[in-house]
Amino acid sequence: EFAAILAEMMGRPMDDEFALKSRISIDIGYGIVELALEDTSLDPEAVLRQGAEMVKAYWRDLIDF
Repeated sequence: EFAAILAEMMGRPMDDEFALKSRISIDIGYGIVELALEDTSLDPEAVLRQGAEMVKAYWRDLIDF
């Protein structure tokens, strides 16, 4: 499970908040990739970069970038 691996890599305990944050991030990631692949009116690279910035901001309180 992504959340368990990430928690271990970060040296922090797994809790409900961390598990939920991981699950939401995974689903958002799928949406970002789908948008990049399916909406031909958008630059796929720009969509992926903006999506990555959004996910980064979401995790900012737990990870030092």
